[in-house]
Amino acid sequence: LHWSRSAKVLHSKASELQARGDLHGALDHYNKSLQVFDDQAITDYCMARILINLDRLQEAYERFNKLLNGHGIGLHDGNDFLWMTDLGYLLTRLGANEQGMHYLQEGLNRFPHSCYAWNALGVVQLRLQQFQRAAESLMESLHCDPEQAGTWSNLALALAYAGDSHQAGEALERAKAINASHPALQHNLPILTGHSAQHPLFDLFIPLPGRR
Repeated sequence: LHWSRSAKVLHSKASELQARGDLHGALDHYNKSLQVFDDQAITDYCMARILINLDRLQEAYERFNKLLNGHGIGLHDGNDFLWMTDLGYLLTRLGANEQGMHYLQEGLNRFPHSCYAWNALGVVQLRLQQFQRAAESLMESLHCDPEQAGTWSNLALALAYAGDSHQAGEALERAKAINASHPALQHNLPILTGHSAQHPLFDLFIPLPGRR
C-alpha cells in the first residue's frame, strides 16, 4: 500500500475492503488510519458500523461515544443521517428504546430510504405499545424491501395488537411465503394463532454497508 502513513489513504483502503465485505481487514485499516490521526469522526463511524455488523455492540457504542465527543471531521449535513440511523439502530439493539427512537427519527427525517431503520423504528414503537405507528413504520420498511420475512412478521404483530386480525393474517402469510423457517416467524406463529402465550420476538436486521 503506497502512502501507508497517510490517514486518508488508509481510510480509503479500509472503505474498499468494507465494500467488498472484508470487515476484519477494513477494521484493521481504519484502526491504522486512526493511529496516524485519531480525530476522524467518519472513520470512527465506519468502524462502529462494522462492529454492529459483527455483533460487537458494546464496542460499537464506545466508538459512537468517541465520535460524539470529537470534532465531527468528515461528517456534514449530507451524510449525518448515517451515524444517526446506525446509532438509533444500535440503541434499539441495546434496549434503549426512547433514545433509539430519537436517533432513528432524526436519521430518517434526513434520509427516509433506509429499510432497516424503518424496521428498527417499528420495533421500538412495538416495544412502546405504539401499535398503529409501528405498523406505519414497518409498512415503510416493506415499501423499501418487500422481501424481508422478519419485517412481515413484525408487521403481523403490530396489526394484531392494533386489533386488525385480518391484515395481520395477510402479513403472516406473506412472511411464510418468503421464508417459512425464519426464526422470528417460527417463534411468533403460535403466538399469533393463539397457541402460545410467550413474549413475541421482534426481528431486527442491518445489512452490510452499501445496502439498504
